[in-house]
Amino acid sequence: MFAALFCAAVWTAVAEGAERLEAVRLARELAEDGCPTLAARECRRVVSGDPADREAAALLRTLAAAESMASVDRQRPRGAWLAEGIVGVYRRWIRPAIGRRCSLSPSCSEYFLQAARRHGWLAFPMIADRLVREPGVVAAGAAGPDGRVADPLEEHDVWLGRSRR
Repeated sequence: MFAALFCAAVWTAVAEGAERLEAVRLARELAEDGCPTLAARECRRVVSGDPADREAAALLRTLAAAESMASVDRQRPRGAWLAEGIVGVYRRWIRPAIGRRCSLSPSCSEYFLQAARRHGWLAFPMIADRLVREPGVVAAGAAGPDGRVADPLEEHDVWLGRSRR
């Protein structure tokens, strides 16, 4: 009788493990097919049954991070799409031909992207200002270990105030 109970317990554990693997596989397929809400629901169901399930918890964290990035993209300021297009063309076609030339950190293209994502159309005068003042900043600044001078966006957008961030 003990052997029968043991076999039943083992069979139940194997069946639950197979069901869990099937649920995680289904969640991955749902995520790949563009249904993150359903995939997250399936992961939550698996995690509620077994809080120690690392695979389902990791997929749930990935889905949550993707959702937060998607919400940031939906709130993108006007003009950011144009800046991203310009930087994309520059990085794809121009930078390979001329090499990395920016001696500031972040690079000028990254600075432009940050400014566009934070301030929209105001990124265009901000990058123009940076390109004009770059030689003076490099001459006055101390280079870091990577040979570049720190010139973050936060030092140049304080005049916009907190309401624009």
